[in-house]
Amino acid sequence: MTRSVFAVLILALFSLFVPARVDAKPDAKTSEAKTHYENGIRKFDLGKYDEAAEEFVQAYELVGEPAILYNIAQSYRLGERFEKSAQFYRSFLRRMSDIKNRQEIEGRIVEMEERAADQKRQTERKAAEQREAERKAEQRKADAKRGTSGTQLDSTEPKPREVPVEPDKPHPGRTLRIVGYTLCGLTVAGLATGVAMGVLAKQKSSTIENAAGARETFTSSLQSTESKGKLYDTIGIVGYAVAGAAAIGAGATLYFGIKAEKNAAENAGARRRLAMPMLAPSVGRNEGGLVVMGTF
Repeated sequence: MTRSVFAVLILALFSLFVPARVDAKPDAKTSEAKTHYENGIRKFDLGKYDEAAEEFVQAYELVGEPAILYNIAQSYRLGERFEKSAQFYRSFLRRMSDIKNRQEIEGRIVEMEERAADQKRQTERKAAEQREAERKAEQRKADAKRGTSGTQLDSTEPKPREVPVEPDKPHPGRTLRIVGYTLCGLTVAGLATGVAMGVLAKQKSSTIENAAGARETFTSSLQSTESKGKLYDTIGIVGYAVAGAAAIGAGATLYFGIKAEKNAAENAGARRRLAMPMLAPSVGRNEGGLVVMGTF
């Protein structure tokens, strides 16, 4: 509805307050209704649409003029109270069934109902967002309180990322002990070889001595027996040498291994880098040994 139509309705309503006779005075209700109506016009012009609507409502209650319903609807529409605006537009059509612009007002009613529905959805959404914000704020307060008191945080809170733990590397002391035990085994094997070869060498030597005592001819068979005896003797010497060297190495590595493990136990959690001795057998023609190289 245009402003010119609104003005026409104002003039029509104003005629209600004109006395029937020049010397007659309007009654109290009419005077009061006119006052509220004029107050409504002023509020409307100032953009105070809710207050204007209230003034028009009071004027309508006093005189019941249908045109005032339109003013109420217009005030509520501009005040963005769309549900009440649609209500008073409908009331206006019900009381003014013969107006020419009925279709225009009916379209306005549909518009007000749609805007009222959208306004309601927005209000509900904002209320839901406000409730969610308040809930999160309360949750943060509760989590902070639990955190300061040493209580476990809520499982809904993000957990710290787990850092994979690198597996412990073999301890040098343990490695040295393994080497020491291996050398112990080599010592036993060397001794066993030396003893066995010594027995065989002695047997061959006895055969040669017996043949010499019997003044037998030194045949190729005896030469082979003598060569084997010497070979067995050499192998036996090497076996004893390896056994001796292995025994020394076993003693050294076991000593340093046990010492390293003891240091690691005394300094739990600390890693020490120990220089591992290098073992190298040294075998000569008639002697053997084990070279231990490293930093201790």
